[in-house]
Amino acid sequence: MKMNNTKFLDVFRKRHNLTSLILCAAGVGVNLLLSFIATEYGLSIYLDTVGTVAVAIMGGYLPGVIVGFTTSIIRSFSNPTSLYYGVLNVIIAVLSTFLANRRWHKKWFGVIGMIIIFTLVGGGISAIIPWFMDGLTYDSETLSGVLYDAGYFNLEMSNLISCLITDFPDELITVLIVLVILRIIPPEYYKHTALAQGTAKLAAITDGQTKIYVALTGDQVALTDIRIL
Repeated sequence: MKMNNTKFLDVFRKRHNLTSLILCAAGVGVNLLLSFIATEYGLSIYLDTVGTVAVAIMGGYLPGVIVGFTTSIIRSFSNPTSLYYGVLNVIIAVLSTFLANRRWHKKWFGVIGMIIIFTLVGGGISAIIPWFMDGLTYDSETLSGVLYDAGYFNLEMSNLISCLITDFPDELITVLIVLVILRIIPPEYYKHTALAQGTAKLAAITDGQTKIYVALTGDQVALTDIRIL
């Protein structure tokens, strides 16, 4: 069984381009599937960046950007406004890789920080985009309408605050799902992508009971993961 597993991993190591394509395709598929489920069941969340964040962490900047923007393009066929949010998905992808390189997803306070940052970026940009499209509309039944009627904020600020509040649950669930994905998929399955190897190579050191993964970049060595066999 162990030999079969090793041969399976060799396929990922030798066919870097194929692995990259599989990773990106899977990321787009996850985005579209979870987004469809959220829409179909009338959930107040989107879940359309789960694949983007996961692939950006596993594969690096370029795979994450490809997944994020491709998702927006595909969704634009049924909802043309989705194309305008392509820049948002690209920013989320870049941030995901940037924070993952600093191992934020490995620490509880880093996870909280990722959720907050994604909320500020996602909610903030989601509030700004409508300003440049059709302008803001007033609806007393929406959260922004309730905030505006309270008299403390103007329409623009009410819309921004409501977007931040409603985006928080989406980013929270997104990050939690991504953590589960990263827990299920071992690093050796995705660290062999050609696009990821452009920045670092992964080496594994094992004594039969513990396996240590290190990223090799130039003359620098960084610990990436430790797993008990």
